[in-house]
Amino acid sequence: MELSLLSLMLLLVVLIHCGQTQEKPKLRVEPQSPDTVTLSCELPQSTGWTIILWKNSVVLQHGLTTITETLPKEGGAEFRCAAHRGNDFTPFSDLVKITVVEKPKATVNVQPAGHVCDYTCKGRQKTSQTFTRPSEAATLTVSAVKVKPTITSNPEGAALTGNTVTLYCKLHQSAGWTFYWSKHTQSSEKETITNVYTISSVSLSDGGQYWCRAGRGNPVYYTHYSDALWVKVTDSTKAVVSIKPDKQVFKGETVTLRCDMQAGGDTEWTYSWYKDDRLSSNRRTQEFTVSSVTESNGGKYTCRGDRTHDIQSSEISDAVTLTVSDVAQAVLSVSPQSWLTEGESVTLSCEVTGSSTGWTFSWYRAALYRQGLEQIRDVHGKVLYHVELLSDRGREAGGSYTLSSAAVNHTGVYVCRAERGEPAYQTQYSTVQTLWITGSSPPASLIISPSRTQHFSAGSLSLSCEGQSDSTGWRVRRYTHSGEVSDCSSVTGSTCSISSLHTSLTGVYWCQSESGGGSDPLNITVHNGDVILDSPVHPVSEGDSLTLRCLFRSTKPSNLTADFYKDGSLLQTQTTGEMIIITVSKSDEGLYHCKHPERGESPQSWLSVRASGSGVTVAVIVGVSVGLSLILLLIIILGLICCYKKSKGDSAAQPSDDTYAEIMTTNSYRGNDEAVRRPNDVTYSQIEMKHFNYHSEGL
Repeated sequence: MELSLLSLMLLLVVLIHCGQTQEKPKLRVEPQSPDTVTLSCELPQSTGWTIILWKNSVVLQHGLTTITETLPKEGGAEFRCAAHRGNDFTPFSDLVKITVVEKPKATVNVQPAGHVCDYTCKGRQKTSQTFTRPSEAATLTVSAVKVKPTITSNPEGAALTGNTVTLYCKLHQSAGWTFYWSKHTQSSEKETITNVYTISSVSLSDGGQYWCRAGRGNPVYYTHYSDALWVKVTDSTKAVVSIKPDKQVFKGETVTLRCDMQAGGDTEWTYSWYKDDRLSSNRRTQEFTVSSVTESNGGKYTCRGDRTHDIQSSEISDAVTLTVSDVAQAVLSVSPQSWLTEGESVTLSCEVTGSSTGWTFSWYRAALYRQGLEQIRDVHGKVLYHVELLSDRGREAGGSYTLSSAAVNHTGVYVCRAERGEPAYQTQYSTVQTLWITGSSPPASLIISPSRTQHFSAGSLSLSCEGQSDSTGWRVRRYTHSGEVSDCSSVTGSTCSISSLHTSLTGVYWCQSESGGGSDPLNITVHNGDVILDSPVHPVSEGDSLTLRCLFRSTKPSNLTADFYKDGSLLQTQTTGEMIIITVSKSDEGLYHCKHPERGESPQSWLSVRASGSGVTVAVIVGVSVGLSLILLLIIILGLICCYKKSKGDSAAQPSDDTYAEIMTTNSYRGNDEAVRRPNDVTYSQIEMKHFNYHSEGL
């Protein structure tokens, strides 16, 4: 490299000194050799002035305008000048600072390297005969064999799509190389200034043979190509999260989460777990178990696998949401209806609200007045029922219990309960369902006014028996929380009027005659709150239209908005306070209640749906109805004649309440091989249990 005179000798830095510019002298500095400079002080004024030169604040010369000064070997010096004439002095010149720089040293670069001999060099100043110091010796080495690099990869095995693959071109030679990369499917080489070539997020198309070589100099000298390296890329496996027993669990259950790879292949994996997209530092195994989960364990879970031998990662799994609910509640329903005739089929269905998998079910029948059995209590500890596990079909995975040919002795109150997991987690007992099996169609119907299942306390209620063929001796009877069967108060003929209702009157009501006739039982709920549900007391036929209403005690609120629920799940929110089911189907059967945002919520009531025939024309219906009416009229006339003759010859005593108790016990708890009495005198309460939390005792 050619060096200028100034760079070889000195570096001048001029520092500005403020003064009177019109009278200030000017100091000039001119280098004479690497060691000396000439200083000249020039005045813009007229003659007669005497020059003074300073060096490092010491007077260097007085009287001469030009001098030659030797520079120090290290460091530097500061110079300035001024002039005087008599007692008049000029300002100082600008300060000139001179710094001495060490002589440069030449270096030798050899390209390309080779072993021939040692080389040194030195430089000379163009304007003089001054030389630099000689350089250090450089050895030129020449190889007789052309260089061949080695290509390697990381990872060394098969790479998973989406991961990073790094190629290395190893060359044990001096620096200065540029590296060139080739692939069998590429038409040109890719160039890098380092020996590293990175493929980020590899795909299947990145697989194949790769080569590398290096080059340097001008013209370029190239090494041999490396041997071919096969890069294998396979589809990345995706992680999958599974939860047992279910994604919907309940507080206190034991839950196990597992991470599996979607595709086969490598089996040596480490695992990373994420909850709500945050890495869990203490979860590194393929599966982990949470005993007695709480709501804090709920959230979105994902996982990822990392291969242990090459740190290749799988795709992260899709998120699976674990929901932890407060209490598991079993819900029991009856199909097609809870009262039926001997020989008909009936199915009890048990399900767990909000969850559907992994449950097994136990079926129980209530045994009132019977001791030594499992007990169901209310929140105050009062025993509501004694229940016995059904021995013939106690536990079923399907969630249903069917009586294919119902008998009179199947009449009773039924409950169910579900469990799952290890250790077993049990739900609460379901609400009760009453099965009433009669030997023939009931001869009378119980009519309720107002015609609804729920009523406000302090309100009035009228119940009457209608449609009975035997017009004498009919009365309204009831079974309430107290566990006693009694006549309805204020009985006038076959009508019962209650002027002021209270919650203790909640229970099952039916019609009963002195001769043993009866009606289907109906549930009545008396509520002490401000909101009740207006729902039908009798089963609704499929295909009919149904309107459910939220009713309010005293005055209607200005805001009629109400939420309607079925089996604990929100169905609709209506601003009119009523919900309309245009066409009722069997799927509409269930427990309903409503809720007002300010007044509160109603109790639950069971809606029964009765199957109806299909494909029958209006003409056929009319014809059949007329024919049946004529036949029925003839039967009634013959029946009255027979009853009249029988009443004159029959001296048997009428049944008493003691007879009823005996019938109830026989029908409920004796086997099929024992004699049973007519079930029309038997009832079990399907009492609303909404405010009760059941627990078992003695298990």
